[in-house]
Amino acid sequence: MLKRPVPRSQDDDRSAKRTKTQTSLWKTAFERGRTCFADALYEDAIAEFSSAIDCNQNITLYDCRAAAFEKVGQYAKALEDAMTMIKMAPDQSKGYLRAGKVLVIQERFSKAIAVYNRALKYVNKSDSRYAMLETMRERAKTSMKQRSKENDFTKILPYDILHTIFAQVSFDRRIQCMAVCQSWRNFLKSWFGMWCRLHFTSAMSVYAIKQYMSYTTGRYVRQLCITGQKKSRMNTILQLGIDRDCHYIQNLEIVDCQIPVTLFLRFLRLMGKELRSLKLVDTGLSLNVVVEHVFPLCPGITQLIYHDAHPSEGIQLDKQLALTHLSLSGPSNEIQKHMIRHCPQLICLSLYSSQHDDILTLALRDCPNLIEFSIAKRTEYWETRDENKPSKGLQQLAFPSHSEVSERSLISAIEVHHGTLEVIDIRGCYSWSTSATSRLISRPLKRLRELYIQSTAAFSETQLCELIRNTTTLETVHMQSMPSVTNAVLEALAEQPFLRRIDLSNCPNVTGLGIRQLLHDKRMIRRLVINNCSNIRPDAVSLAREKLGRNAVEFKFE
Repeated sequence: MLKRPVPRSQDDDRSAKRTKTQTSLWKTAFERGRTCFADALYEDAIAEFSSAIDCNQNITLYDCRAAAFEKVGQYAKALEDAMTMIKMAPDQSKGYLRAGKVLVIQERFSKAIAVYNRALKYVNKSDSRYAMLETMRERAKTSMKQRSKENDFTKILPYDILHTIFAQVSFDRRIQCMAVCQSWRNFLKSWFGMWCRLHFTSAMSVYAIKQYMSYTTGRYVRQLCITGQKKSRMNTILQLGIDRDCHYIQNLEIVDCQIPVTLFLRFLRLMGKELRSLKLVDTGLSLNVVVEHVFPLCPGITQLIYHDAHPSEGIQLDKQLALTHLSLSGPSNEIQKHMIRHCPQLICLSLYSSQHDDILTLALRDCPNLIEFSIAKRTEYWETRDENKPSKGLQQLAFPSHSEVSERSLISAIEVHHGTLEVIDIRGCYSWSTSATSRLISRPLKRLRELYIQSTAAFSETQLCELIRNTTTLETVHMQSMPSVTNAVLEALAEQPFLRRIDLSNCPNVTGLGIRQLLHDKRMIRRLVINNCSNIRPDAVSLAREKLGRNAVEFKFE
């Protein structure tokens, strides 16, 4: 059965009634939302505005809901509604103003400025809020500058404080700091300390090195460190140093590089008048070149670190050298002895390898001002010392790995300098005997700060206790793989008032009771290493970590 068709006039009437009903619904919801907003019922206002938007999407409703979202701190949703307004009416100011306001509240000033710039491009100047867009953009710019000034410590701190901060940072880190912001870059480029210590690595391109050298003023460069460079790149760096007039260099370090000898000597002739410290490690440059050519060109050198397997023979010194610090690795024993005899002003002497068992006796005889002596220890640098300060006697004897120094000369040195010794390291003295131990503990070591003993049966439990009690200034104690280290030894250590670092790894006779005795009223210990101590129970380790801090205690089995 066919339905009777509805007249067109009736269909239009129904559509009009439906539209009128929807209009009534969204207007009613809109009014309720405005009332809730005025009463600070923002969640209810959001619900009402959302109902109105379901019936009729227009920018006024989105603007009201965005304002409500803004009040409850839902800035992401407020910004979403603002961007919807911009899409719906890109030539009207309302959406841009709302989006800019939300972004400013979030302190996203650069984004807010971009929104205002876009608005000023698309909104007609006849818009009643066009002037407000310009005003809000300027306010956002002002706020961004103010925040940048507040957060940028280079704009706040005094110059001397900035100098102190950046002076503690390596050259590589300072280069990274230049990329933080423009103000940091401007400060570091103009700060003389930025270029005081230059470090050029193999990871840097030639272009970057040239750029850094273009920033610097040659007279500011005090330290130049070059690592991992091939001969062609070394040519470039040395020539740049000459071109930039770096004639105040005091510290020159060249590590794992291929040195062009002719250009290097020319560089030193022009730029080495103020050179005080020279470090050459794995460069292929023989010690003969250093002695015969470098020293005459740079008479002010007082520190030399030379580590190289390149053969050096036939060295003849006609006069005494002004060296106060010397570290040698590679030259033969005869060359080592020859160098020591011609360096009477030595304060610090480090020999990486020496087969001459009386080298210590020779050094103490020919170098009366000697303070530090070490074998099998590759010195990488020395801390700055007052070289004019008179020597108080030998302060450091260090043999961290295998050494051929005779027990007789070592014990004699300790007996003569027992009143001044601060560091004794005999881990590499494998021939140490019980008679040497008896002579060691017979003299009080009143200034001893660091003691290193390892893998020897020459010390009994009683002798270790007596050795420890002979001094009250111990700060670092290293006693690895020592069966004679027992709880009684730890009890003696507990009497030391300045103890800071202890390593008792691989000591099988240390137990949890000894750890408790050691830590009784001892909260100043910064590092406790008890690896592979099988008789220490977990509860003692937990107590140690509770007293000293988790990171201060190392306990593991390997």
